[in-house]
Amino acid sequence: MGARKYIHVALNQEVDGENEFDGELLAVTDDMLTLAITVKGKRKRIDVPRTAIKQANLTISQERILTTPEDFDWAMNKMVRVSTYQKIDGKKDFAGELTAVSDEALTITLEDETAVDVPRDAIAQARQANNF
Repeated sequence: MGARKYIHVALNQEVDGENEFDGELLAVTDDMLTLAITVKGKRKRIDVPRTAIKQANLTISQERILTTPEDFDWAMNKMVRVSTYQKIDGKKDFAGELTAVSDEALTITLEDETAVDVPRDAIAQARQANNF
């Protein structure tokens, strides 16, 4: 589990025909940033000269995959992202605070304070997520 660094870069001159990029920061040197960006569904590496950068905003994301009862206990009262195999209340993806855990279900309190019970057997993937 490693932290990923995502960056938005606004440019003062075009690089590869673009004025800005959003991507994963792969490397930094004294004169260059290397990013992984997605273009038409494909991942591409691009070098951005530091002299071309007007502004940059960095986000660090760290996620922990939750699978065991101990993982879910650890994630109590933390922010989680859960995707399900089938729709629950018309949705398959939920993000919010994990507020209850049982053998049968997880309760996630969404941003609007709505609590959603997600059956454990419906969970495709669960992650604890932090964005800084």
